[in-house]
Amino acid sequence: NLHVSMVIRNAHSDKINCLCNLVSGFFLSGSSDKTIKVWSPLEAKPIGVLEEEDEVNLMLRLGKTAKNDVTLLYVAKNSLRFLSIQQAKAIQLYKDKIEITAISKISGNNTLVALE
Repeated sequence: NLHVSMVIRNAHSDKINCLCNLVSGFFLSGSSDKTIKVWSPLEAKPIGVLEEEDEVNLMLRLGKTAKNDVTLLYVAKNSLRFLSIQQAKAIQLYKDKIEITAISKISGNNTLVALE
């Protein structure tokens, strides 16, 4: 059975474009307000905020590192970025003049695909 366990009103100041589950119920939201917010299942307000230069459109959880850091990819318009949750910072992996509209990880060989 599926049920709604949490509703957060006014989570962002603009539309929410993507959600990404982390661990233990924690999750991220990406928005047209140019922010990524980290949410706890116990809080109705974000426990962390990362500001971006462009709206955040896509997110893809990669997994955990050997040091138990949750990592993910996200797209902010035409830029593909890698985010370390523990370090609360992002590294740009790829940028072009055209907006990236889809991302995926290909299982088994650590290959990433970004489509424009």
